[in-house]
Amino acid sequence: MNSQERYWATTHYGDRDRLFHWEMSPYEETILRWREQGLPAGVTWDRYSGYDRFEIAPPNPGLCPGFEYQTLEKTEDYEIYRDGDGVIKKKIKDVVLPAMPQYLEYSLKGAGQWNEFRRQLNPDAPDRFPANWEDLKQVYADRDFPLGIHAGSIYGWLRNWMGIEGVSLALYDNRAFIEQAAEDMTELRLAYLNRALQGVKYDFALFWEDMA
Repeated sequence: MNSQERYWATTHYGDRDRLFHWEMSPYEETILRWREQGLPAGVTWDRYSGYDRFEIAPPNPGLCPGFEYQTLEKTEDYEIYRDGDGVIKKKIKDVVLPAMPQYLEYSLKGAGQWNEFRRQLNPDAPDRFPANWEDLKQVYADRDFPLGIHAGSIYGWLRNWMGIEGVSLALYDNRAFIEQAAEDMTELRLAYLNRALQGVKYDFALFWEDMA
């Protein structure tokens, strides 16, 4: 069986030669250590270990354009930077992400910023789909591995942009703003997926929330 056949057989409780095998990715520092211990250069950890192949299509359902990564301060001990969500963070120098940084300032302070902020949620932003999207669709039409599509988030995005405290207080103090933000993000997602689904048959979608 190829990876796509095995994926469908596994997820639909069908007959298969074995389970579809996939794990959540290890931390980047783990991969660096594996390189030191003999993982060949130019070979990905999953393919080397015999995991089944799958891919996620590259269209971007999130902020577009995202914020530009910017180093704001750097010392011998730490770096303060702005990430792709516009959040200012502080990390210990030479510690490979995703080790937890310190969150210093969030990009979305509340309802007063939303009209400006949501401009980055324009479904027609030119960089939302890659320039070679039509060519990729032809490649995906003849594949032997499962293909997924990012379907975005609602609470998880607001949590990233506002922080746990910010979004929690807004749910209590300004529910109308949260409802409007959710509506705007849903409209983006529907328009984005309507285009992403044209001419491509996906095997799964990734809709992300992080409420834990």
